[in-house]
Amino acid sequence: MAGESDPQPSVTHVASTARVAVGPPRFQFRVWDDIGDAARRLRSLGAPHRVERRRDIYLLGTRSHHNVKVRAQRLEISELLGIVDGFEQWNRAAMHRLPCTTGDARRWLHEVAGVDGEVGLHEPIDERLGRRRLLDAASACGLRPAAVAKHRERFVLGDLRAEATTMVLGDGGIELSCVAFEGPDLPSLVELRRQLDLQQACNLAVPVALERALRTYTG
Repeated sequence: MAGESDPQPSVTHVASTARVAVGPPRFQFRVWDDIGDAARRLRSLGAPHRVERRRDIYLLGTRSHHNVKVRAQRLEISELLGIVDGFEQWNRAAMHRLPCTTGDARRWLHEVAGVDGEVGLHEPIDERLGRRRLLDAASACGLRPAAVAKHRERFVLGDLRAEATTMVLGDGGIELSCVAFEGPDLPSLVELRRQLDLQQACNLAVPVALERALRTYTG
């Protein structure tokens, strides 16, 4: 614990509006690319709690403080609340089941991207829309759906959660690897970052890393 004479963590506030959380906010640190040593150190702290495979579709091009993805039959919206000591604090702002109404879809598109949902959605506001139609509407509004296949080792370290993940982006087979850890207790996360020797690493959220990879590999 920091003493009273220690400097206080630097805080950057990002979100401008308050939202009802789905679960408590959490601090997160995620590093990419050459993560072999960090992954080995993470595995040395304990065996994976479970290994899973997922396929998510991220909506790229949203406002910078949003992380939006479609997982199975739901839309998940997370919001960046701020940055403390290099850790991003994320709040799961909403989870919406699909299918949804046209009116709801227009509202979500305006919320996460500031776009006019009617550009891609001409159906009556009470029309029911499935996942495919929602993604088509997002594309018509200027967002870029990015399909990602994940192979993830998940770890439980006390109150903290961590992962070592390989992602394959889209049909082009762009492969990315990351180590991430998150939780509500910032001092414990800072200590884990030290144990993984990631003090100098850059923290990038998933949408930022995906956009960077697409720029690098597809121009």
